[in-house]
Amino acid sequence: MIFDFWMYLWHRLNHRFPPLWRLHRVHHIDPEMDATTAVRFHPLEVALGALARVGVFVLVGIGGVQGLVYALVFHPVIIFHHSNIALPEKWDRRLRVLIVTPNMHRVHHSVERAETDSNYGSVFSFWDRLVRTFRKRRDTRTITFGIPEFRGRRWNRLGGMLLNPFKGASR
Repeated sequence: MIFDFWMYLWHRLNHRFPPLWRLHRVHHIDPEMDATTAVRFHPLEVALGALARVGVFVLVGIGGVQGLVYALVFHPVIIFHHSNIALPEKWDRRLRVLIVTPNMHRVHHSVERAETDSNYGSVFSFWDRLVRTFRKRRDTRTITFGIPEFRGRRWNRLGGMLLNPFKGASR
């Protein structure tokens, strides 16, 4: 639980701190949200995130087994909530009580800044409600994904994604 709250805070920091946002926005430029979005991160963000996680593991006293258990839960949930699965609202609402669902996380990938700066949860969805960053949209099928200034094939190819943090405005 403590580590998942850390992941919530880390994600939020990636949106607030301009140098981290420049790395993290590679994840947000994807114009279509599907399971591949779950693994679309800049290598520098991955490295910084790994260093931060190791620090938290040591600080909190999380051992290898607990870290492995979290990873075994974390990765499937991340792939699930980035997927293009359309759950019936009734099921999404039930699951959303505990875990981040596709409809909940789609809002986070919206081009609208207020929506992008919401729904930061990784596994557990209640952090967003507790910290008041939860945002719902009635019809998630109307969301436009991506970052407008980074539209186009150039930014969605490997070279563009690797260069992206070094181009353009930070927010």
